[in-house]
Amino acid sequence: MKYLIAIYFAVFAVYLNGCNAAKTDTSTNGDDPDKTIQGESTVEVYKYEGSVQCYDGGIDLDTMELELTDNGITVLSSYRDGDGYYHIASCGAGTGKINIYEIHSDDLDAALSLGFNTIDNL
Repeated sequence: MKYLIAIYFAVFAVYLNGCNAAKTDTSTNGDDPDKTIQGESTVEVYKYEGSVQCYDGGIDLDTMELELTDNGITVLSSYRDGDGYYHIASCGAGTGKINIYEIHSDDLDAALSLGFNTIDNL
């Protein structure tokens, strides 16, 4: 019986390691979060949308986008994704969902001052 339990835990550990290796790349351009669109340099920034497990909530993409646009930052594209980390399965625990926005690199400092982070900081 001891051997069966040991084998179970060994297989489970290998499974978890495989899940970590297959972490989804949330950047739309591979390893480099800076992109060029029509000759202009862009960067992807994100902020946690604040949802918790078992409850409705979280800030939708359009509402959070207003934080940027109301401060003069042009949003070129946006999408929601996970942060790629493991999260405990428990009511009230965070979901790890993030809202991601592509902006001009010139606006990065303004976005950072609003509490956004660059996608490469995940």
